[in-house]
Amino acid sequence: MKKLLICTLACLSMNTYALESRDTAINLVKNYSSTVACSINETSFKATKINNDYDSDFLVYWEGDQGCNGGRGTVNSIYNVVVNAAFGTQVVLPMVKQPEIDLICIDRMETKGDEIYLYGFSYGKGDLQSSPSTKTVYRIKYDSMKQELAVLGKSNNPNTTISKKCVSRVR
Repeated sequence: MKKLLICTLACLSMNTYALESRDTAINLVKNYSSTVACSINETSFKATKINNDYDSDFLVYWEGDQGCNGGRGTVNSIYNVVVNAAFGTQVVLPMVKQPEIDLICIDRMETKGDEIYLYGFSYGKGDLQSSPSTKTVYRIKYDSMKQELAVLGKSNNPNTTISKKCVSRVR
């Protein structure tokens, strides 16, 4: 009984650490984004773990005007990778090659194996700028050696469950 209790507490503490790390990664990217961008969408930040050799890296998605260009159409989707550095300190990699993705907003992200799935909306034929309607799923992968996100595949699936919440923040 004592062993079961110890194992349970160890598993719970590992899960709590993972959540804290994800939240820490999001907070780091929020701070980073405030130094490199304007018009940041504070509700857009999402993160998922990257399963790679290091097993503690996160991909963080956010929306903003990186470079503060101003004007219409300058708020874009941005992806940053947060890695563990020396002594468990998390740092933001500023120079990750961005994938070519036509998602207007991302509702959620999840990792399956070494692939990352992005669920969101893209524009369909006849859609107005403020109301994209095509439910789209992208499969991407992070290459830590090249520091780039590569698109593995894209599918439009009307049966995919995607919240319309992200559409309310479409620019």
